[in-house]
Amino acid sequence: MDVGKALELEKLRFFKDIEEITRDWQKELANAEENLAARGMLQSGHRIQQRSDIYVAALEKMVRRRIEIRKELMSSVPELATPARLAGVRSEIEQLIQRAAKNEDIRCHPTALEAIKRKAIRDLRILNLEADLGIKEVRVDGSVSINILNSTVGALNLGDVVGNIQVSVDVLQRSGHAELASAMKAFTEAVAREENLGSTRKDIIESLSAVGQQAVVPTENRRLGVVKSLLSSIRDSVATVESLKHLWEMLEPLARNYFWPSP
Repeated sequence: MDVGKALELEKLRFFKDIEEITRDWQKELANAEENLAARGMLQSGHRIQQRSDIYVAALEKMVRRRIEIRKELMSSVPELATPARLAGVRSEIEQLIQRAAKNEDIRCHPTALEAIKRKAIRDLRILNLEADLGIKEVRVDGSVSINILNSTVGALNLGDVVGNIQVSVDVLQRSGHAELASAMKAFTEAVAREENLGSTRKDIIESLSAVGQQAVVPTENRRLGVVKSLLSSIRDSVATVESLKHLWEMLEPLARNYFWPSP
Protein backbone atom coordinates (compact mmCIF):
# COMPACT_ATOMS: atom_id res chain seq x y z
CA MET A 1 0.00 0.00 0.00
CA ASP A 2 1.42 3.40 -0.97
CA VAL A 3 1.35 6.42 1.33
CA GLY A 4 -1.37 8.24 -0.61
CA LYS A 5 -3.78 5.30 -0.42
CA ALA A 6 -2.94 4.75 3.25
CA LEU A 7 -3.76 8.38 4.09
CA GLU A 8 -7.01 8.16 2.16
CA LEU A 9 -7.98 4.95 3.98
CA GLU A 10 -7.01 6.53 7.30
CA LYS A 11 -9.24 9.54 6.59
CA LEU A 12 -12.23 7.38 5.64
CA ARG A 13 -11.84 5.12 8.68
CA PHE A 14 -11.58 8.07 11.04
CA PHE A 15 -14.67 9.77 9.61
CA LYS A 16 -16.57 6.51 10.01
CA ASP A 17 -15.45 6.24 13.64
CA ILE A 18 -16.40 9.88 14.33
CA GLU A 19 -19.89 9.18 13.03
CA GLU A 20 -20.24 6.16 15.33
CA ILE A 21 -18.83 7.98 18.37
CA THR A 22 -21.08 10.97 17.72
CA ARG A 23 -24.12 8.73 17.38
CA ASP A 24 -23.29 7.00 20.68
CA TRP A 25 -22.62 10.35 22.38
CA GLN A 26 -25.96 11.79 21.24
CA LYS A 27 -27.78 8.66 22.40
CA GLU A 28 -26.09 8.78 25.81
CA LEU A 29 -26.88 12.49 26.10
CA ALA A 30 -30.54 11.92 25.24
CA ASN A 31 -30.80 9.18 27.87
CA ALA A 32 -29.17 11.42 30.47
CA GLU A 33 -31.55 14.29 29.67
CA GLU A 34 -34.53 11.97 29.91
CA ASN A 35 -33.34 10.72 33.29
CA LEU A 36 -32.80 14.24 34.62
CA ALA A 37 -36.19 15.37 33.34
CA ALA A 38 -37.87 12.51 35.16
CA ARG A 39 -36.16 13.70 38.35
CA GLY A 40 -37.00 17.36 37.75
CA MET A 41 -33.32 18.33 37.45
CA LEU A 42 -33.10 19.73 33.92
CA GLN A 43 -32.30 23.21 35.19
CA SER A 44 -29.68 22.11 37.68
CA GLY A 45 -25.92 22.48 37.62
CA HIS A 46 -25.75 18.70 37.58
CA ARG A 47 -27.15 18.75 34.04
CA ILE A 48 -24.37 21.02 32.80
CA GLN A 49 -21.70 18.86 34.42
CA GLN A 50 -23.19 15.67 33.03
CA ARG A 51 -23.38 17.05 29.50
CA SER A 52 -19.78 18.17 29.78
CA ASP A 53 -18.61 14.77 31.06
CA ILE A 54 -20.32 12.97 28.19
CA TYR A 55 -18.80 15.31 25.63
CA VAL A 56 -15.30 14.97 27.09
CA ALA A 57 -15.58 11.18 27.03
CA ALA A 58 -16.59 11.30 23.35
CA LEU A 59 -13.69 13.60 22.52
CA GLU A 60 -11.27 11.25 24.29
CA LYS A 61 -12.56 8.36 22.18
CA MET A 62 -12.09 10.37 18.97
CA VAL A 63 -8.53 11.33 19.81
CA ARG A 64 -7.64 7.82 20.93
CA ARG A 65 -9.13 6.32 17.78
CA ARG A 66 -7.25 8.79 15.56
CA ILE A 67 -3.95 7.59 17.02
CA GLU A 68 -4.97 3.92 16.94
CA ILE A 69 -5.76 4.09 13.23
CA ARG A 70 -2.36 5.60 12.47
CA LYS A 71 -0.66 2.90 14.52
CA GLU A 72 -2.55 0.14 12.73
CA LEU A 73 -1.56 1.47 9.30
CA MET A 74 2.07 2.07 10.30
CA SER A 75 2.67 -1.69 10.37
CA SER A 76 1.96 -1.84 6.62
CA VAL A 77 3.21 1.63 5.64
CA PRO A 78 6.26 2.56 7.76
CA GLU A 79 6.47 5.95 6.04
CA LEU A 80 3.48 7.02 8.16
CA ALA A 81 5.73 6.88 11.24
CA THR A 82 8.09 9.70 10.26
CA PRO A 83 8.24 12.71 12.63
CA ALA A 84 6.68 14.91 9.95
CA ARG A 85 3.76 12.54 9.37
CA LEU A 86 3.13 12.17 13.10
CA ALA A 87 3.35 15.95 13.50
CA GLY A 88 0.48 16.13 11.02
CA VAL A 89 -1.61 13.85 13.23
CA ARG A 90 -0.77 16.00 16.25
CA SER A 91 -1.89 19.10 14.37
CA GLU A 92 -5.20 17.45 13.48
CA ILE A 93 -5.78 16.46 17.10
CA GLU A 94 -4.95 19.96 18.37
CA GLN A 95 -7.43 21.45 15.90
CA LEU A 96 -10.07 18.95 17.03
CA ILE A 97 -9.52 19.95 20.67
CA GLN A 98 -9.58 23.67 19.80
CA ARG A 99 -12.94 23.25 18.09
CA ALA A 100 -14.24 21.32 21.08
CA ALA A 101 -13.16 24.12 23.43
CA LYS A 102 -15.66 26.42 21.75
CA ASN A 103 -18.56 24.12 22.55
CA GLU A 104 -20.61 25.39 25.48
CA ASP A 105 -20.99 21.82 26.76
CA ILE A 106 -17.28 21.51 27.41
CA ARG A 107 -16.22 24.94 28.62
CA CYS A 108 -16.31 23.88 32.25
CA HIS A 109 -13.64 21.25 31.50
CA PRO A 110 -10.51 23.18 30.37
CA THR A 111 -8.21 20.95 32.42
CA ALA A 112 -9.72 17.85 30.81
CA LEU A 113 -8.97 19.21 27.35
CA GLU A 114 -5.38 19.91 28.31
CA ALA A 115 -5.05 16.37 29.72
CA ILE A 116 -6.37 14.87 26.46
CA LYS A 117 -3.86 16.93 24.50
CA ARG A 118 -0.92 15.94 26.72
CA LYS A 119 -1.79 12.25 26.47
CA ALA A 120 -2.09 12.47 22.69
CA ILE A 121 1.33 14.12 22.40
CA ARG A 122 2.82 11.42 24.62
CA ASP A 123 1.19 8.59 22.64
CA LEU A 124 2.44 10.02 19.34
CA ARG A 125 5.93 10.30 20.78
CA ILE A 126 5.72 6.63 21.75
CA LEU A 127 4.72 5.70 18.18
CA ASN A 128 7.74 7.57 16.85
CA LEU A 129 10.10 5.85 19.30
CA GLU A 130 8.62 2.43 18.57
CA ALA A 131 9.19 3.02 14.86
CA ASP A 132 12.80 4.10 15.48
CA LEU A 133 13.40 0.99 17.58
CA GLY A 134 11.77 -1.29 15.04
CA ILE A 135 9.00 -2.40 17.38
CA LYS A 136 6.23 -3.78 15.17
CA GLU A 137 4.34 -6.10 17.50
CA VAL A 138 4.34 -4.90 21.06
CA ARG A 139 3.44 -6.84 24.18
CA VAL A 140 1.47 -5.03 26.85
CA ASP A 141 1.19 -6.60 30.28
CA GLY A 142 -1.07 -3.88 31.65
CA SER A 143 -0.90 -0.14 31.99
CA VAL A 144 2.01 1.38 33.89
CA SER A 145 1.11 4.97 34.79
CA ILE A 146 3.24 7.16 37.01
CA ASN A 147 1.13 8.68 39.77
CA ILE A 148 2.49 11.86 41.36
CA LEU A 149 0.43 14.56 43.03
CA ASN A 150 -0.09 17.56 40.76
CA SER A 151 0.99 19.83 43.61
CA THR A 152 4.34 18.03 43.77
CA VAL A 153 4.84 18.23 40.01
CA GLY A 154 4.03 21.94 40.07
CA ALA A 155 6.15 22.76 43.11
CA LEU A 156 9.22 21.09 41.60
CA ASN A 157 8.48 22.29 38.05
CA LEU A 158 8.58 18.71 36.79
CA GLY A 159 5.73 18.64 34.27
CA ASP A 160 7.83 17.85 31.18
CA VAL A 161 10.31 15.73 33.15
CA VAL A 162 7.65 13.39 34.53
CA GLY A 163 6.05 13.26 31.08
CA ASN A 164 9.36 12.12 29.60
CA ILE A 165 9.70 9.38 32.20
CA GLN A 166 6.16 8.23 31.42
CA VAL A 167 7.02 7.98 27.73
CA SER A 168 10.10 5.90 28.55
CA VAL A 169 8.11 3.64 30.87
CA ASP A 170 5.44 3.13 28.21
CA VAL A 171 7.97 2.24 25.52
CA LEU A 172 9.83 -0.17 27.80
CA GLN A 173 6.55 -1.79 28.82
CA ARG A 174 5.39 -2.22 25.25
CA SER A 175 8.74 -3.58 24.06
CA GLY A 176 8.80 -6.42 26.58
CA HIS A 177 10.76 -4.83 29.45
CA ALA A 178 7.88 -4.77 31.92
CA GLU A 179 10.03 -5.38 34.99
CA LEU A 180 12.28 -2.41 34.25
CA ALA A 181 9.26 -0.22 33.46
CA SER A 182 7.58 -1.11 36.77
CA ALA A 183 10.79 -0.50 38.72
CA MET A 184 11.21 2.94 37.13
CA LYS A 185 7.62 3.80 37.98
CA ALA A 186 7.95 2.71 41.61
CA PHE A 187 11.24 4.54 42.12
CA THR A 188 9.99 7.77 40.52
CA GLU A 189 6.87 7.83 42.69
CA ALA A 190 8.87 7.09 45.84
CA VAL A 191 11.35 9.90 45.16
CA ALA A 192 8.50 12.34 44.54
CA ARG A 193 7.01 11.45 47.94
CA GLU A 194 10.31 11.83 49.83
CA GLU A 195 10.09 15.50 50.86
CA ASN A 196 13.14 15.22 53.15
CA LEU A 197 15.37 15.10 50.08
CA GLY A 198 14.84 18.81 49.50
CA SER A 199 16.20 20.07 46.17
CA THR A 200 17.90 16.70 45.61
CA ARG A 201 14.49 15.24 44.89
CA LYS A 202 14.23 17.22 41.66
CA ASP A 203 17.81 16.34 40.67
CA ILE A 204 17.16 12.63 41.07
CA ILE A 205 13.98 12.70 39.00
CA GLU A 206 15.67 14.73 36.27
CA SER A 207 18.57 12.24 36.21
CA LEU A 208 16.15 9.32 35.95
CA SER A 209 14.36 11.09 33.11
CA ALA A 210 17.67 11.41 31.26
CA VAL A 211 18.37 7.70 31.80
CA GLY A 212 14.89 6.88 30.50
CA GLN A 213 15.43 8.96 27.38
CA GLN A 214 18.64 7.08 26.63
CA ALA A 215 16.78 3.79 27.09
CA VAL A 216 14.37 4.49 24.24
CA VAL A 217 16.75 5.76 21.57
CA PRO A 218 18.26 3.30 19.07
CA THR A 219 21.09 1.25 20.61
CA GLU A 220 23.75 2.77 18.39
CA ASN A 221 22.80 6.29 19.52
CA ARG A 222 22.90 5.67 23.26
CA ARG A 223 25.44 7.65 25.28
CA LEU A 224 26.48 4.92 27.68
CA GLY A 225 29.07 7.06 29.42
CA VAL A 226 26.35 9.54 30.34
CA VAL A 227 24.09 6.72 31.52
CA LYS A 228 26.83 5.28 33.72
CA SER A 229 27.46 8.68 35.32
CA LEU A 230 23.75 9.27 35.92
CA LEU A 231 23.24 5.86 37.53
CA SER A 232 26.17 6.45 39.87
CA SER A 233 24.85 9.91 40.79
CA ILE A 234 21.40 8.55 41.64
CA ARG A 235 22.92 5.73 43.70
CA ASP A 236 24.97 8.20 45.75
CA SER A 237 21.93 10.46 46.28
CA VAL A 238 19.75 7.72 47.77
CA ALA A 239 22.44 5.73 49.60
CA THR A 240 21.35 6.98 53.03
CA VAL A 241 17.59 7.10 52.38
CA GLU A 242 16.16 3.76 53.47
CA SER A 243 12.79 4.31 51.78
CA LEU A 244 14.56 4.67 48.42
CA LYS A 245 17.65 2.53 48.82
CA HIS A 246 15.89 -0.81 48.46
CA LEU A 247 13.93 0.40 45.41
CA TRP A 248 17.14 1.57 43.77
CA GLU A 249 18.77 -1.77 44.53
CA MET A 250 15.97 -3.34 42.50
CA LEU A 251 16.07 -0.79 39.66
CA GLU A 252 19.80 -0.34 39.11
CA PRO A 253 20.64 -3.97 38.17
CA LEU A 254 17.72 -4.02 35.74
CA ALA A 255 18.88 -0.78 34.15
CA ARG A 256 22.50 -1.94 33.91
CA ASN A 257 21.46 -5.25 32.34
CA TYR A 258 19.32 -3.34 29.84
CA PHE A 259 22.12 -1.00 28.77
CA TRP A 260 24.93 -3.55 29.12
CA PRO A 261 23.32 -6.96 28.53
CA SER A 262 25.33 -10.05 29.37
CA PRO A 263 26.77 -11.85 26.32
